[in-house]
Amino acid sequence: MQHYVTVRRDSEGAAPATVQCEIAVLRRMLRLGYANRKVGQLPAFPTITVQNARSGFFERDEFERLRAELPPYLQPLVTVAYWIGWRLGELLALQWRQVDLARGTVSLAAGDHQERRRAVRLSPARSSFRAQELARANDGRRAREKHHRRQRLSP
Repeated sequence: MQHYVTVRRDSEGAAPATVQCEIAVLRRMLRLGYANRKVGQLPAFPTITVQNARSGFFERDEFERLRAELPPYLQPLVTVAYWIGWRLGELLALQWRQVDLARGTVSLAAGDHQERRRAVRLSPARSSFRAQELARANDGRRAREKHHRRQRLSP
């Protein structure tokens, strides 16, 4: 197993998280085989340390300067991303049913790889503004996509 890890990391340049997932699949496969008496002995599995924490955070003044340089249709999305910290795909998929203005929360439903639902509590002053800003941004994005589709279809 250690030889596999070394080859994947050094020769093939695989990321630690990739190799960690591959080892997890191999471990599961071999354990199932062992449980069903198809594999006589389980090998030792190496522990792979993955350090992929997010870095590169903006200070408030840096964020404000960046936001001022963006086109108006991106500003709401980037503002909400700055305050909430969710991934771009999560924000782009956000729908009004996930926004609870009364409670001041925005929820992200659990996905395939997540164990439970995530929710972010917004301050009362920001909750309606940020949620409305994001919904407007998504509505604008959808309108632009619809417009581009019409242009492609017209003769």
